[in-house]
Amino acid sequence: MGFLVVGLWVLLFGVAVTQAEEPAMALGKPQTGLPETQVAVGGKTYHVEVAITPQQEQIGLMYRTRLPKGHGMLFPFIPPRRVSFWMKNTKISLDMLFVGHGHLLHVFEDVSPCEGESCTVYGIEEPVEMVLELPAGTAHREHLQAGDPVLVKLSLEKLLQHPSAQPVPGKGK
Repeated sequence: MGFLVVGLWVLLFGVAVTQAEEPAMALGKPQTGLPETQVAVGGKTYHVEVAITPQQEQIGLMYRTRLPKGHGMLFPFIPPRRVSFWMKNTKISLDMLFVGHGHLLHVFEDVSPCEGESCTVYGIEEPVEMVLELPAGTAHREHLQAGDPVLVKLSLEKLLQHPSAQPVPGKGK
């Protein structure tokens, strides 16, 4: 399977995810068991977990104490929309890459964790197809910048068969 242009995320439309466990956020623990894939940005490839549901998006990388080099989390948005992120309950600094039209639109580098109740919000004016979070320093070290192409290595079959992904009855296939 080769790399597919970001726009193919549209094929996932109509799929929802359910979780039987108590939300990780309520437990103060990192979420686990998310589907995984690879993303190439500017020719560099990263192994990422994919946050599919609103609950998974909300928890993101909260409570993680480390994120290995070359790893990250991907937040796809179908349809593309304006989004914003914060670092509440996130224990590690991150680079946030906002992606649209198959290219990197903006990078927030070395975003620090927020330990208080009032946290800085990061976002851009344009609708985005996805946000990629990587360990802090990755964008600088890898020379990632606006305009770099972004491609997702996507196995729809594998992603849709993941235990956390189940069709919602009455919501299409």
